[in-house]
Amino acid sequence: KNETGGRMDESGLRERESRYRLGGDGWWDRVFSAGVDFQLVAREEQFYELARMWLLGSWIADRLSLKFTLASLTLPDKEVERLEQFRRHLSEVESRGFSHLTWRDVLSDYQQVSIDSLEGPARLLKDLQLGYTGAGKLVRAGL
Repeated sequence: KNETGGRMDESGLRERESRYRLGGDGWWDRVFSAGVDFQLVAREEQFYELARMWLLGSWIADRLSLKFTLASLTLPDKEVERLEQFRRHLSEVESRGFSHLTWRDVLSDYQQVSIDSLEGPARLLKDLQLGYTGAGKLVRAGL
């Protein structure tokens, strides 16, 4: 079972390690800090999924000459220390970064926006917040 941190059994990790370490002309060594070990990040610290998304997203952005930010979206006060632990393994530069956001962070960006001007996922987020109090409690529907 892959959890937020991305657990994977040992044989699966060994099978993927060379592809991740050597793929993309050694992309791992460009986007992770010097000496960061795949087994440490993926297996011991259980950051397989985050590492995979960091590799893939940064590689695609580099090929398209775009800036890339991997955002980990969690509930408030969840996994703060673990995500900082993951961040210490990364080679962040101006065009490539990591961010930890909460749902409240995302929703606060839409607080002052007119709901009529929103489309797609942004409108869904605005609609979702209408059913909650400022403290994050569900508002009982008035029927």
